[in-house]
Amino acid sequence: LFRSGFHEQRRLSVGILGNSVTLENKEGAALMIQEELEKRGYTTTFFDLNFLFKAWSDLRRDPVDIIFNVAEEINGDPQLQSQAAALLEALQIPYTGSSSLTLGLSRDKIKTKKFL
Repeated sequence: LFRSGFHEQRRLSVGILGNSVTLENKEGAALMIQEELEKRGYTTTFFDLNFLFKAWSDLRRDPVDIIFNVAEEINGDPQLQSQAAALLEALQIPYTGSSSLTLGLSRDKIKTKKFL
C-alpha cells in the first residue's frame, strides 16, 4: 500500500468486515468507515458478519485488496470475535487489526500470562 502512488491507492478495492448493527453501537462503526472511504474515492465492499454465510460467500467471490476488520461479533456472539480474523486468515486476505491468535488469547488473561 505504501509504495504505490496516491492515485494507485485509490484504485484499491477495500473491504470492511464488521457488523451493521451491534448491541453497543446501533449506528455500526463499519458502515461509518465505509462511507468515509467512499467519500475519499475508494471502492468498498461491506461484509456483514451478522449474516455469516452470505459474508463467507461474498468474501470468497469478491476480490478485495485489503480488509478493515472491525468485527465485534459473529451472528450476535462477541465470543466469536477472533474467528472473524481466522476467517480472513483462512482465505489469505490481508487485513487490519489483530491476528486471530492475539484476539483469542486476549479473551483469557490466565492463558495470556502463561504465554508471555
